[in-house]
Amino acid sequence: EARIKELEAKEQNRQDEPEKEFLFNGGKVVMNYEADRIQIKHDSRPNQEVITLMKRNGFKWAPSNQAWQSQLTANAIYTTKQILKSL
Repeated sequence: EARIKELEAKEQNRQDEPEKEFLFNGGKVVMNYEADRIQIKHDSRPNQEVITLMKRNGFKWAPSNQAWQSQLTANAIYTTKQILKSL
């Protein structure tokens, strides 16, 4: 039942706005509802420490999007907030 509500909310977001962007110092976070991904794009290549942090938290590098990305879930949103606090 909770999963159904989550999927309905995603579908509603997809219809209302295909993506949202949030800026942070050194890049931006894109909530890409169309692709069902949360993407972190840096203005320049991050240092190895940040890359390791991204990998440890389940983000994968997507060369096609030039972004670190993960499936758009509540957990990924929480993790992204935690990552941005440590940058």
